[in-house]
Amino acid sequence: MRLEIKEWNKIHDVFIDKFGWIDGTTLLITTSREYSGGKSVYEWNHREDNAITKALRAVYKKEAQWQGKRKAK
Repeated sequence: MRLEIKEWNKIHDVFIDKFGWIDGTTLLITTSREYSGGKSVYEWNHREDNAITKALRAVYKKEAQWQGKRKAK
């Protein structure tokens, strides 16, 4: 199963809702570039799709926890 643009847009929307437009987009793009070698979404293979999705979940979880701790202070 390949990551479709519709699914990529949903992931993008979740990052924007949680972290804001600039921070969410920056996190999303930098993480995807790290794991894809700078390829676009259209060029990813199945293995890259899975690796990027897993990395994005980890980044989302880590950033959400960090922001939660920052707000608690």
